[in-house]
Amino acid sequence: NTAGVSRIYMDRLGLVGIGTTSPDRPLSVVGGNSMVARFQSTNTTSFIQFSNTVSTADQVRIGSNGTNLVLSTNYAERMRITSGGNVLINNTSNLIGERLNVTGNGIVIEQTNGGAATLLGNFGSVYSILGAYTNNAVQIRTNNLERISIDTSGNVQFNQYGAGTLVTDSSGNITAATSGPGTGTVTGTGVTGILPYWT
Repeated sequence: NTAGVSRIYMDRLGLVGIGTTSPDRPLSVVGGNSMVARFQSTNTTSFIQFSNTVSTADQVRIGSNGTNLVLSTNYAERMRITSGGNVLINNTSNLIGERLNVTGNGIVIEQTNGGAATLLGNFGSVYSILGAYTNNAVQIRTNNLERISIDTSGNVQFNQYGAGTLVTDSSGNITAATSGPGTGTVTGTGVTGILPYWT
């Protein structure tokens, strides 16, 4: 203690308290400021390692690389948050200044209740994939309104109008269905490769 005040305290169980005489963990640090601890390295990187009975040495680490926050597992960097707030997963630099960059096969966004799962990526193929992994329709929206939807059979619908549904068959032919609200006709010159005008 200093000036009669306990600064570092150890109880009979070996729990250590800094700024507290009631530690409830092997090390408890209590301070009057929002910044209660500082770890500084003389290098351009600094890390704190977390080990348990399964992980060894510094397999799991969190720290800084320059002005970036870095998370590492199995001795390799997995994610960083740059000084500008960009999030990079399995990458150390973004491509075009994007806020989120995920390097790998792709990402799956799944509902917590086990519902729809959305795919975004290439997943080992040569195509860029945006769609549903589960048996759900896919929508494209603007102003939070459905503009284009693809149902589970592959039919395309525009602006929620059934009369504007495009149906493809096994040969790749596209036809305009007339089911749903509204009626209409297909007119045009029938030039190969051009979809006739819908009225």
